[in-house]
Amino acid sequence: MGRPNFFYHEKVSLVLWVYRKDAYRALQYAEKQKGCPVSYPEVVRAYKYVSKKPLLAAIGLRICLEDFHRDDKILFDREGDRYSLNPRMQHTDDNPTGFHLFSDKITKLYPTYETDEQLVLQPTDLTPLLNWDYIKGLLLSKDMTRQAELSWVDENGGTFRFLDKQTSLSGFRTVFASFPRSGNSFLRRFLEQISGIHTGADVRVDGTLNLQMCGLIGEGHVGVDDVWICKSHFALDQELCKEFTANKAIVLFRNPLDVIISYTHLQNMASHSLTCKERYDKEFPEYWEWFVRVVDEALRDFYHVNMARLATSIPTYIVRYEDVVENPLPVLKELFSFLLDTPDLTGTILEQRILKYGSTSTQSKAIYGLKSKSKRIPSRELYNDELFALIKKDLKHMVHFLDYQQEEGNPSKKTQFFPYTPEETKDVDLSFNYREFNKRSLAQIPNTEVKEFVVNQPGDKFRLFRGSIFKWQCVTEHLHIDEE
Repeated sequence: MGRPNFFYHEKVSLVLWVYRKDAYRALQYAEKQKGCPVSYPEVVRAYKYVSKKPLLAAIGLRICLEDFHRDDKILFDREGDRYSLNPRMQHTDDNPTGFHLFSDKITKLYPTYETDEQLVLQPTDLTPLLNWDYIKGLLLSKDMTRQAELSWVDENGGTFRFLDKQTSLSGFRTVFASFPRSGNSFLRRFLEQISGIHTGADVRVDGTLNLQMCGLIGEGHVGVDDVWICKSHFALDQELCKEFTANKAIVLFRNPLDVIISYTHLQNMASHSLTCKERYDKEFPEYWEWFVRVVDEALRDFYHVNMARLATSIPTYIVRYEDVVENPLPVLKELFSFLLDTPDLTGTILEQRILKYGSTSTQSKAIYGLKSKSKRIPSRELYNDELFALIKKDLKHMVHFLDYQQEEGNPSKKTQFFPYTPEETKDVDLSFNYREFNKRSLAQIPNTEVKEFVVNQPGDKFRLFRGSIFKWQCVTEHLHIDEE
């Protein structure tokens, strides 16, 4: 497979030069002490025992671990949560440990694909592709005898294809924007299962290998018409994001109280599915307060940038994560009508596919392991009154637009996260919310005018990593995996 070009950024090159040897020794030490594969916090914790060099930022060790993985020097489990240097942990048919070298995992999962120098999976002459006009026509067909033409989608638990780039996607190129930890991978799986087409992503694969290993083959595919929907965290200031043109937009939101704690886990555990035994608000109150304030400000910017720039430039459909989890069918019907410029899907193969996949367990849509709900602390309990008031004030326009406010006399409403008084909302438009917004978007289809928006232009980006990067993972070494 050859060694890819990892040194995509001079900062990463410097980190690898400074910490690579010590990171390897830290992993050795941690695994020897535990006697089994270890997680990221355990490697960070072991660092002080193997090096006198100050660890300025824990993320430096994560960068090194990712580089070891790509270079086939260590074994990773399926989701990239645990690492091992023990060759006896390598997965075989007779030894099904779930731990693989990177090259072995690629060969096993994606035998008809090859990786380019940036680790993006590219189709070969053996890889089946789809023509855009063909698949769009098939999905909108009312000839039910043609459903068998999509039987390959269900093979091996879900098989999807890239587009062949032989047909222009003008008018249908879609950016799927979300703040991290809002459920974008979850919704992407719905979109892939129903359409049969891979979704792309604008972040380079160097930073999202775990998603690629979990089945999101389209990581790194952007702007070349082999995918029609491209995931983005627009407009975060991510140096590895490519610019691309979109004609439509999906913007996904989630209760900010859930987003913040989930994002805290992601940053400190370097995992999409692991959580820690410790409570940030109890054991690390100063860090928690700092982190909440940083992400609160970023969420406010995310909402305003997307609504002021993206949603006013191209047709946009708003999705709430809670709606997809609670009752995905109406969301998916409207969403695919919007995406394919088809007001009525009645009687189409697409309608049947939405009914099929929108009615199955949401567990089957999980790209990585879901966090256990049995011990989950209600999100509100993690925020003291001061922090809760801060979020409530800073995000009040977003809260009301997404209908996350409490309503007296409406006990059946499940998204009553924030109470407000009339005085607190006197400058908020209470008559307009995401449902009304979507009605206006749907009323405009089919769209006869093709509009364009360039995603990831430098002027549109805001900084998520505010303040010192040294603080983002400053409590990682004190965390312990919640194994239950």
